[in-house]
Amino acid sequence: MVDLIATGSWDATLSLYDPRSANPKVASYTQPERVYHMDAVGNTLVVAMGGRKINIYDIRNMEKATQERESSLRFMTRALACMPSGEGE
Repeated sequence: MVDLIATGSWDATLSLYDPRSANPKVASYTQPERVYHMDAVGNTLVVAMGGRKINIYDIRNMEKATQERESSLRFMTRALACMPSGEGE
């Protein structure tokens, strides 16, 4: 597991920070929509965004989402939670 802090913003960016480093900001990634909620388990980061979009990332390789989904719910997702075991879809 990687020890990072992840933040998401309404300006459609996702940033990673390493609080132990002299320069804590590790990277910033542009998202397709504003970020409403995130959760992580192990090396998996799940990001819920406006427009019912959900991206799933492997924190060890953030260049491209491992999965890009659109929620089947009628309204945008404002809350989500990863299963502690890391199982599930």
